[in-house]
Amino acid sequence: MVDAAIASEKKEKISIASPRTVSLRPRSSADRTTKSVLRIQSVFRGYRARISFRLTLYEEDALSCGVLGAMPGTIQGRSGWYLDPKRLVAYYFVIPDPDGEWEQKHTLRCSRLVLTPYEMQQEILTKAPALPAVLPAAPAIE
Repeated sequence: MVDAAIASEKKEKISIASPRTVSLRPRSSADRTTKSVLRIQSVFRGYRARISFRLTLYEEDALSCGVLGAMPGTIQGRSGWYLDPKRLVAYYFVIPDPDGEWEQKHTLRCSRLVLTPYEMQQEILTKAPALPAVLPAAPAIE
């Protein structure tokens, strides 16, 4: 009887799950911690990459080519804020047509290079007068 019980225990221990069976294992707290750490690293690396991009834009494009660099929130060649990185002066330009003349509307002095949207808010947008939204002209109705 005892031998039969030991033999049945060995059979139960030896039984191997088939490869098609998925074992339900509870997620450990280490998995969640790792996921959180990777998310924080990803956000931080993205932040650093955007700063690096903005520095490259100011140094290579603006300084070497003699043009103003688009500030955060502005697309190069469109209406918005541009920075002269040598003199730390920000200019607001309105560009009515892609091939038209640039109209300078405002000028502000910056205390440092503006590299992030937060710095843009602190350095420029809180000091600038209210600017009207620049919308494309509506097509004429014939």
